[in-house]
Amino acid sequence: PGPFKEFGQYRWTFNAYPLMGGAYIQDKFEKSSLIINAGVRVDWFMPGSTVEDEDWKLQWEEATTQHAAWGKIQHAVSPRFGISFPFPLSAHTKLFFSYGHFNQIPELQFYYRDPYTGSFTGNPGLQFEKTILYEFGLTRQIGRDWAFDIKSYAKDISEQVGTTRVPGVQIGGLPVDLYDNVGYARARGLEFELTKKHSYFISGKMTYNIQWANGYSS
Repeated sequence: PGPFKEFGQYRWTFNAYPLMGGAYIQDKFEKSSLIINAGVRVDWFMPGSTVEDEDWKLQWEEATTQHAAWGKIQHAVSPRFGISFPFPLSAHTKLFFSYGHFNQIPELQFYYRDPYTGSFTGNPGLQFEKTILYEFGLTRQIGRDWAFDIKSYAKDISEQVGTTRVPGVQIGGLPVDLYDNVGYARARGLEFELTKKHSYFISGKMTYNIQWANGYSS
């Protein structure tokens, strides 16, 4: 019963017809051995008409005790930059540095899970999951066919989707757990890579990675 018969204690379906897309602009500057890459990416997402329905919004507000104030369109801007230049003491070694933002749309079920039956409830106000990446390292040419890379990196990860229990609210005897951007993590690491370019019918790559990470999810 009710205005949304597709939702129930043991079933939920939706026809949301979301729209999403992205655009990326990049420019490359080269002078002698100096290389600079710079760009920006814009992502956008429209959740669709299902979550704009007034009955759906009203039930969502009753289930979560929050105001249904999400917009019809979300967007995220991701700048990226990289530079590579020769090491002053060696013609066979290059240093490089890169910095970038990366945004990802969460799984669509986290937006739309129904607010009618309790337990896990979707959140159309979810933000993009974010990662900021820093890299610094060097590349060493060894002879004609071999190269060795060593790279340090740092990742700051935020706005990961987890759940938050709504205090004092139950639907059908079940508590309400709202999907929310509550997760985060931080990773630091070193990467070593040995590469052989194609010669004598053989090419290959070997990588060894060391990483330290911690985070929170619910």
